Amino acid sequence: MISGKNLFKYIAALLIAGVLFSSCDAGLDGLNDNPNAPTDVPVELILPQAIENSMNRMYSMSGVNGYIGAIWAQSYAKVQYTDEDRYDFSGRITLINSVWQSYYATTLKDLNIIRQKAITDGNVNAQAIAEILMAWNYHQITDLWGDVPFSEALKGLEENPEDRITTPRYDTQQDIYNGLLSMLEDAANRIDHGAGSVGSADLIFGGDMSKWEKLANSLRLRIYIRMSHVDEGAASTGIASIINSGVPLLESHDDNAELEYLPFPSNNPVNNFARTREDHKVSHTTLSRLNELNDPRMRIYAAPMRNQDAAPTHEIFTASNGYNYQGVINGDEDNSLGLAEASTMGHYFLSPTSPGRIMTYNEVLFIRAEAAARGFTGENAEELYHDAISASMTLYSSERIDPVLSSFPGDVAFNHQGFNADEFPEGISQAEIDDYLAQAEVAWVTGDGWSDANRERLSLQKWLALYSQGLETWSEWRRLGYPELSPGPLAVLEEVPRRIQYPTTEQSLNNANRQEAISRQGADNYVTRVWWDVN
Repeated sequence: MISGKNLFKYIAALLIAGVLFSSCDAGLDGLNDNPNAPTDVPVELILPQAIENSMNRMYSMSGVNGYIGAIWAQSYAKVQYTDEDRYDFSGRITLINSVWQSYYATTLKDLNIIRQKAITDGNVNAQAIAEILMAWNYHQITDLWGDVPFSEALKGLEENPEDRITTPRYDTQQDIYNGLLSMLEDAANRIDHGAGSVGSADLIFGGDMSKWEKLANSLRLRIYIRMSHVDEGAASTGIASIINSGVPLLESHDDNAELEYLPFPSNNPVNNFARTREDHKVSHTTLSRLNELNDPRMRIYAAPMRNQDAAPTHEIFTASNGYNYQGVINGDEDNSLGLAEASTMGHYFLSPTSPGRIMTYNEVLFIRAEAAARGFTGENAEELYHDAISASMTLYSSERIDPVLSSFPGDVAFNHQGFNADEFPEGISQAEIDDYLAQAEVAWVTGDGWSDANRERLSLQKWLALYSQGLETWSEWRRLGYPELSPGPLAVLEEVPRRIQYPTTEQSLNNANRQEAISRQGADNYVTRVWWDVN
């Protein structure tokens, strides 16, 4: 039987195919009309596909997540085929091209169709959802490349040929950030809680517009804090306005913006990769940090070594559950550890139903803690910091992880990875959280505000909390500078990458605008910094 989610995808694929390939001659009206291939696809059939495409790209292990974000943030490391972990993308030109293409020609195109149809139909809530998702996708694009097409990006789709722009200019990242902030604020203000929505076609919140409003405001906080080192005045004013006005934000894990994946074939992309591959393991950097802090998340973030008696190649860490873990050094030689000697990412993250996340409650708390510590707001930074850590751990309570783990035994990835259900981790308890927060190395330094010590503590804890959200982990590391990360022993660069190069397709399709952007940014390479990256 086809699930509701898969049924949406199946019908949408048929109808969109009909839109793309149906044709008619203006002089022979109706002759080529196909009653089974409608040219007007409802929003409810496009939206599920747009959401899933967005999330799948965000979590792809052969793209933005597994070859860039989580690798360069040193959450994961590659034990085989280590080119990306050594920052050698000479053989990955087509990957960069396809990522760019998938953002603009697939996801943003679909979301723009939804937006335009919603405007035509007067469906303000569908319009708001489309604009919030567009802002989220544009934010990823600009954080990957810096200056990119934004204000003219979708002008090639204009109905009137005279309005079409096929070589869009590259907006500055500062202008893009300002545009995203306006887009999100407008979307939040547009929401009509008394009007209908898109119901079950909304795979994130099930049509609950109050949660979309919270997400829009919370994403504004994310954007403001990321620009805070280059435009502190605007960031401080913007964050204070959001906090002081009392607009709704994500206020518990029940508000988390998540896509609940289903068993195969609608499974989590990490699980899909793990069904046939074992390239990715947990980074030694992450495991060593968890070990230093006696962090109970070690048993969640990593799976035990399959060979528990293996002689150590690197340091072996023993977690509170008694199992041994060994991480892979980023940028090391191929097969630097045997597959049975390196810890794979944790069972929870490899499960088919592990959720994909746009934003979570704990991230909002970290942003508010930093803003308070820097004097942007009058909130209590110490209290918010401790609440943020607590929330990042309750995300992995037994209540939240057990249903996901229960879907894993018998799955192809479970068998391929050689997992044992007896090794599944217990959820993190409140007693463990209390003990963790009491440690001197974790606790906020009272009265120090945004001192180096508190900045380092918050940065490290946020880096740990964002584990598995590769692009966000990498972006926040670039902004805050902690923990200190170094290239691996065989890296082809002398520092961890700060952005990715523009796709080669832009050289032939839009080179004048591309060259102008390169001139503004100074270069087009992996260590060129984007506008907000000044650490």
